[in-house]
Amino acid sequence: QFGVTTAALSAQVIGSDRDDIEIRRSFEFTDGDKPDERIDTDGSGLIISASCPDRFAVGSPTCVARYEIAVPYGTVVQGNSKFGDLTVTDTRAAVDLNSRYGDVTLVTGPGGYAVDAVSATGTSTIEVPQDPAGIPVRLRSGDGAVSAMTGPR
Repeated sequence: QFGVTTAALSAQVIGSDRDDIEIRRSFEFTDGDKPDERIDTDGSGLIISASCPDRFAVGSPTCVARYEIAVPYGTVVQGNSKFGDLTVTDTRAAVDLNSRYGDVTLVTGPGGYAVDAVSATGTSTIEVPQDPAGIPVRLRSGDGAVSAMTGPR
């Protein structure tokens, strides 16, 4: 699960045949506006959040947090970002993504998916095997593109 308050948080989550979670991250910021990051674990899993300093609203500084997260197959992913792009690739489990201004993308592996995808003003593209009883997927964006596609085999 990952989320954000004011930082532009972009995340790419990739499922693979592994037992652990690997997180790679990079920050881009100006004038000391480095994103504040929290990584917590609780009974429901791993929670990553990033936010900009409270004084961030002055001028046009940069405050971006980017994550690439490798997870075991079967990992449920929930993501929420105000400005960033969110991408999930072949986790073989439920996915719930929401970005106010960014693009939201699911790249699936094998299986059928119950996709509920909406973009308020952007494009929506669904190109995966649909199955109402399949893996539940919810994709939402306010202004960005929403897409679900089948990845290369």
